[in-house]
Amino acid sequence: MAEQRQGQELRLAKAMDAAERVVYFGAALFLLATIGMVFYSAGASVIRIAEVGPLGTALEVLDKVLLVFIFAELLARSAR
Repeated sequence: MAEQRQGQELRLAKAMDAAERVVYFGAALFLLATIGMVFYSAGASVIRIAEVGPLGTALEVLDKVLLVFIFAELLARSAR
């Protein structure tokens, strides 16, 4: 009886580990997509430098680059 219960607990633990990996993999995919979109947006901001001015563009690009670093850190932590 005790062995059967331990077997069930082991299967449950393995299922929970697999589910956790799936969730982290999905989150990583969304983070990668978000990083790509923010990079694209930063590039578009640099192209619009004549409209906004150099200071406004620099602040906007810096804001987006810092956001990319935040997402990259989240991605790195989810891979651990």
